[in-house]
Amino acid sequence: MARVGQSILSESMLERIAAGAADLDTRVAVWANVSARHDAARRAVVKVLAERLAAVEVGLMLLVLVGSGRRGTVARMLAAVGLIYGLSDLLGRVAPRERPFVSLAAVEPLVAHSTGRSFPSRHVASGVAMGSIASGAQPGLGVVMTVVAGLLGAA
Repeated sequence: MARVGQSILSESMLERIAAGAADLDTRVAVWANVSARHDAARRAVVKVLAERLAAVEVGLMLLVLVGSGRRGTVARMLAAVGLIYGLSDLLGRVAPRERPFVSLAAVEPLVAHSTGRSFPSRHVASGVAMGSIASGAQPGLGVVMTVVAGLLGAA
């Protein structure tokens, strides 16, 4: 049994886990990018998703207001977005991560984008938070918002 203050996982085990996660992340990023740029149709779909899904999230948030009339739910969503943006920005400054098209030679940008940090995504985190909050007022719409956030992350 581990003593108080003694880690169950050794530092070398944690380093191996982190290296394995980074390797998996790299493989997925390269695979997704190569798959998306495979043909013009896929590239076009990714471009539309990347450019439009954040606006779709805002539209869905307005549907929560119109569909349920729950201003408090929308106010909580807006507060969550503000909090998520701030926390994501702070985390991005503490542990910056370059965009895959900057750090990986096998990844090509599919849409025009800055070369700034890529993780955590403020848009995706905000979309997931809004979907979680919306689920209380309109469960189906909350699921749709969470799926849209996932698609935005994939795009």
